[in-house]
Amino acid sequence: MSRRKIIKTLFYYATAFLPLTSIAQITIKATKLETSSERVTSAVTVITREEIENTDATTLQQLLQSKASIFIGQSGQIGAASSLRLRGLPTGFSKVLIDNIELTDPTDINNSYQINHINLDNIESIEILKGSQSILYGSNAIGGVLKINTKKGIKSSRVSAEYGSYNTAKVAAQTSGHMERLSYGFNFSYLHSDGYSSVNEDRLTNAEADSYKNLSFSLNTSYLINNQLELNYQAQFIDSEIEIDGFNFAPPFNPIDVADNDLNKYNQYNNFLSLNYNSADERFTLTPSIRYSTIRREDPQGFTPLFRGEETDLKLDATYEFSKNLNSFYGVQYLKQDDLTLGNYSELFSLYTTFNYAYKDWFSDIGLRFDKFSTFNLNTIASFGLGYNFTRELSLKGHLSSGYKLPTLYQIANQLEMLDPTDSINSELTLSYKKITYQAELTIFNYDLKNQIDYDTINMGYLNITKSQIQGIEFNFNKEFQNSFSIATSVTIQKATNKITDSDLARTPEALASLELGYQINDNQSISNWWQYVGKREDFGSMPSYVIGNINYEYQNLNFKIINILDKDYENIRYYGTMARSYFLGYKLDF
Repeated sequence: MSRRKIIKTLFYYATAFLPLTSIAQITIKATKLETSSERVTSAVTVITREEIENTDATTLQQLLQSKASIFIGQSGQIGAASSLRLRGLPTGFSKVLIDNIELTDPTDINNSYQINHINLDNIESIEILKGSQSILYGSNAIGGVLKINTKKGIKSSRVSAEYGSYNTAKVAAQTSGHMERLSYGFNFSYLHSDGYSSVNEDRLTNAEADSYKNLSFSLNTSYLINNQLELNYQAQFIDSEIEIDGFNFAPPFNPIDVADNDLNKYNQYNNFLSLNYNSADERFTLTPSIRYSTIRREDPQGFTPLFRGEETDLKLDATYEFSKNLNSFYGVQYLKQDDLTLGNYSELFSLYTTFNYAYKDWFSDIGLRFDKFSTFNLNTIASFGLGYNFTRELSLKGHLSSGYKLPTLYQIANQLEMLDPTDSINSELTLSYKKITYQAELTIFNYDLKNQIDYDTINMGYLNITKSQIQGIEFNFNKEFQNSFSIATSVTIQKATNKITDSDLARTPEALASLELGYQINDNQSISNWWQYVGKREDFGSMPSYVIGNINYEYQNLNFKIINILDKDYENIRYYGTMARSYFLGYKLDF
């Protein structure tokens, strides 16, 4: 079936039932202008607090993979290293934020962040802003931005506990509220699991289970000095331990079960401080901020047993409202990354601006960014988006943007010649129909990446030697029925190609689909059922497709989950193990 026929068919069935009420506006904070979702020209998905509360997901990875164009590869059991792939782009090409803290790892080969360490307990909402967002977020944002908003200011407190298969136990406490001028949010959680073998047990004999521990807390506070000044401080701390397995680096390159000296430790501490000024007429804001992050990783089985890194991020952001129809954002940034293990560092100086304009049923945005990096003088990128609201429910929007990804400290330390940034051009077109109880959205997207940094296996070092193209269609649909029944589904069809070798990009499924069914039995009981399809993909040869499903039942404060209800024997990433049919019982108390 041609792409045109696919689009027509999906949209025809999506618009088969139309309710009469209008959709409520949602403000997107990831645009940094807190723009209404109706005026964002990029494709955007918002996961609300209600969705998070009602999900059968036990991890952030499971929650995200119910959305279009997201595939997360996990190398083994609970807590193992995870790679976020948005719209088929490689790991490290999409940025993750918690509130105002950009999560990166300066010691990582791809400068990516492992989202497996983030828990669901304190999340208020999640915004997935797709397409290149390099104008505002710089490197690592070609695929898009995943912004996690935590609870703050809203008066609520919760304690929760969960226990299940693999002797997995989790306790968490969360509280948020305000006291006169102070707003706060605090979360603490501890997770322990005996786990299962990181390497697929079917590939080994007498495989040892690999355990996981995670201790984390986060703090989000703001103090209103006066009507125009607000001081904000945020902190995050993660301390985790996980047992790992390995591979033989000589023929036949088979996986091995490591039983001794296999404890991998991960420690990250993030601090963020900002002062927000808001003019009396509320048309001008000014926000100086500083972020300081440290990371320490111990990998006894790796070539480098200890990694230590630091990141210092200074910003001065400003917004100005010329009129109700025209808003603007300006920023200047200094970013320094240090790899204390390799003994090298990088510096980045940036200037960027965006303008959002709306006139009657038209809306648009334009952006420009200039960067000066340690290894090159000037890099310039731009973006432009345009949209039109045919009615209050039906809209069409398009977005064209350039983006880039800087060479990482690891790549610079192992470069064969001076590395330039990876360049990209992203184009997308989105048709959406949205109402309160019904939403359907269809997006066509294309990425062209050139000058891509890759490892030269012959000369054993990094060069700008790769070109890639990623094309796809993503479709989202959800509907709530009057009988307390809801349905949500997403479908992604994509093709990711290495243009130099004419081969498929690794670990990029050709198709993704999810289906979530929910039913509110009565005021005290609800049940939800989630299914995911992952299509064929390349990973040291062709990997087969698979279907997995979960189910969640809630009665008052209790919930019971069954993960992988079909007891599917599958591999998310070649050689690595996945969870067999598992059972979890949880309890939460709000006060």
